[in-house]
Amino acid sequence: MKVCNEIFIVHFDKNVTYEVLYQHDIQIEPLNAALEVLEVTNLLFLHSTSWRTDPSNKHLTITWMASYKNGSPLLHYHQEKPITIGLTSINPNPNEIIIDSVLTHGLRHMAMLLEHDQNVVTSLKEKPDFFDYLREIDIRPAGMLSYDI
Repeated sequence: MKVCNEIFIVHFDKNVTYEVLYQHDIQIEPLNAALEVLEVTNLLFLHSTSWRTDPSNKHLTITWMASYKNGSPLLHYHQEKPITIGLTSINPNPNEIIIDSVLTHGLRHMAMLLEHDQNVVTSLKEKPDFFDYLREIDIRPAGMLSYDI
């Protein structure tokens, strides 16, 4: 099975935008491969948020969320677009996995870490607007309903 990295470099300036960097058929440990292509001296965080296999089970894709303290370097694979994430998670499972769904999952994962990982809290407090944005996200898994009886 071939291993691929999918790295979302997340920016926050009143809106969330992102760049996606793909590494195909990596031959070393995925974290080390990700660190080889990122400017680590300016890195605010790097965290793996999910993995998936393709239907043929020939590729394992590991998804990472990353952000920089002071902007990001210009990347060769620059695909920047705004993302809108609903603040509730009352959605059925998707029929197909699209890039925005992967990013939404990653943002929910980062929001969940605010409750469980003090290192993430400390890092994200360097970007208070992004920290506040994540705190507003409903971290319940997609499709989970909550109501009073």
